[in-house]
Amino acid sequence: MAKNPQVSNKLDFEKLKVFGLVTNIAIHRVAWYLNGEFDWDLERVGEISFQNDNYIIVNTGEEHVSDMDVFSFPLHTFKDEDSKFEVDVVYNKSDKGSFLQEFKQFDYLLLIHGEFDYLPEKMPERLKRISPVQIVMEIPTEKIKEKHLLVSYK
Repeated sequence: MAKNPQVSNKLDFEKLKVFGLVTNIAIHRVAWYLNGEFDWDLERVGEISFQNDNYIIVNTGEEHVSDMDVFSFPLHTFKDEDSKFEVDVVYNKSDKGSFLQEFKQFDYLLLIHGEFDYLPEKMPERLKRISPVQIVMEIPTEKIKEKHLLVSYK
């Protein structure tokens, strides 16, 4: 399997916001709530799958991961019409570990990259208003030790 050729391997951490969400609902329901709250159109694009830190792909369903040592994390994405920002929702858990192990307490990671001036107002407060979401916390990117994982799938 090869990396998805449509995504670049560069990510500007100064233009990245990361939120951790705790909720017990499925990722498609998280996407549905976020779509309703922010008027987005999050869609499942596949899974982030990897065997080690250097082997990461976005599995779009055309390729099936069959190796027992592969970690897979469902991914939903929304890109703003004017390409000002992009939103990724990653399920942070699998039966073999977490996408970002240091933040394993979160069920989902909301990754927003781009121009923050165009993001919805009062975003953290609005995330907290979503009834099934129990905890929302912004994670400063400088505190993320496993930044290479965020770069590898993009």
